Parts: sequence; structure tokens; C-alpha cells
Amino acid sequence: MDELTMSEIGASLGIDPQLLRKHSRQPGFPAPTGKRGNARLYSLEAVQRWETDRSNPAATSEDEDNRLVTLQEAADELGLSYGSMRTYLGRHETFPKPVRRVSGRPYFRLQEIRTWNARRGRQVAAPTDSEVTEIDGLLTRAGVAAELGIEPNSVTRYAVGGIDRLRPFPAPARKVGRTRLWDRDEIREWGAQRS
Repeated sequence: MDELTMSEIGASLGIDPQLLRKHSRQPGFPAPTGKRGNARLYSLEAVQRWETDRSNPAATSEDEDNRLVTLQEAADELGLSYGSMRTYLGRHETFPKPVRRVSGRPYFRLQEIRTWNARRGRQVAAPTDSEVTEIDGLLTRAGVAAELGIEPNSVTRYAVGGIDRLRPFPAPARKVGRTRLWDRDEIREWGAQRS
């Protein structure tokens, strides 16, 4: 029998039914196929395929472009704050319209968000991976930490003025999204004064 309740599908697939219920509110989750008493029935095969596709990291770029994202995910994609995204949504006529709502939450097409961002001439945030030490010849937080021989969290404390008030930390030379980038020579000069 292919039509099962969420609990039965969870038991069959080895997935917590509560997690499956949460997934059922996401765009693209298979629609119920019927009812048994008060319980909705879903196609086991369709749910299994959805869960497999969802966890498959080898999705094509076309699938990625057509992916629906929440406002927070869109903010992460653009390297902006959630508050900025709400402002763009409410005040900018060119901002993409939601293509779907799930439990009142708007979902946007990722490709439309990327296109909108490119049109307004802003760059998508640089990678925040702690291994990236340099972007366009400028140092990331990890790069500054490596240059000075300190922990990345210490760079953050220096940058906000929480450690050495006598020798102010150099201001970032540039920002890409939320990622601050520093000039290597300024960092070296600051490090030489510090030692």
C-alpha cells in the first residue's frame, strides 16, 4: 500500500514523523493523496523521492536556480540582514514578488533574487568559510588572523575596539556583503606597532 500516514511513512523511511510534518510545510513537498479518518495520507514513493532529492548534494544548477527560498535565506544569499530584506520587499517595487506562501511565509525564486541583486549592481556576499584568507588581494578575518598569528575571534574583538584602545585597529578597506576585508600592508604595520 503506497498511501500512508505521516507516522507510517516516518517509520518506513526511518525519519522522525515530527520532522516529516515540518518538511510537509516546505515548497514542493508532495500533496496529500487522501484521508484515513482524520489523518492525511501521502504517497510513500513521492515522499521518499522528495526526501532523497532534498538531501542530494549533487543537485543541478538549474534545480538550484529554481529553488524557492524564504526571506531569511534570500538575505543569506545576498549577504544582507533580514531587516534589509523586509525593507526591500516592502518599499522597492522591483523586488521579486513571492511565488508561493506556506503557512503565511513568503517564498521567492532564487534565480529572481539573484537577477534582482545583479541589476541593482550589488555583489553577493563573499564566502564566509574560515579557510578563505584572501579575496581580491584583501585579507578576510581568517587572513588577518593568520597574518598576525592570532585567533579569528581576536580579530573581531580588535576590530570593534575591545582590546587595544591605544592602537586602533585598521578600518576595513572594503566590505562585500557582511564580509569585511583589510589591506595587508595596514595589518602588517598595525601588527609591527603592537609587538
